[in-house]
Amino acid sequence: MEKSVASKEYRILVALLRAARKSRGVTQVELGKRLEEVQSFVSSIEHGQRRIDMVEAWRWCQALGISFAALAASFEEKVSGQLGGGPSSDDGDMVRQDPL
Repeated sequence: MEKSVASKEYRILVALLRAARKSRGVTQVELGKRLEEVQSFVSSIEHGQRRIDMVEAWRWCQALGISFAALAASFEEKVSGQLGGGPSSDDGDMVRQDPL
């Protein structure tokens, strides 16, 4: 099992997290404040320079007021589509119509 920020699955997760933040109109600076972190923490995750664990992803969702379960469902759907396990939308639509 690849444990890299370069894995396809990790890139999908990061794209979903970034899309969720942007869809809420929240800047990296504002999200950092909500997480009690600096902007560079958010940036390093969004640019794949730092891995995020499940608890941090949950906190990210909480800070944006979105459902972690919806994020996980979007991730599952996208990964399944990318890896041949089901239908996939194009990369520009990383998050379904506001499921989070």
